[in-house]
This record gives sequence, C-alpha cells and structure tokens, in this order.
Amino acid sequence: MRDWKVEKHPLLAEEFEDFSESVQDELLAEIVLLEKYGPHLKRPHADTLKNSKTVL
Repeated sequence: MRDWKVEKHPLLAEEFEDFSESVQDELLAEIVLLEKYGPHLKRPHADTLKNSKTVL
C-alpha cells in the first residue's frame, strides 16, 4: 500500500494550535492512519463526504 500525502487546510492549521495537546495528539494519530491507508481508510476513522470535490 502506498503512502498518501495529507495536507491540513489553512483554517485547520490556524485552529490546530488552539486545541489541547490531547486533541492534537488524536488528530495527528488519525492523520498518520490517513497517510497510510488513504481512501481505503474506513470507519470509525473516516467516512464518505457527500458533494465533495476530491483531488487525487
């Protein structure tokens, strides 16, 4: 399985520093999973976005 590039949206990047350290750790753990599994990551870690524009 290939590694996927995950980029934080600028608004998340701004808000990320305001989150508690435990929330930051949880988000980073999910990002690591998303980088590893990409669109193959399933619930409870990821779900389908309806009406989204996906760039692969």
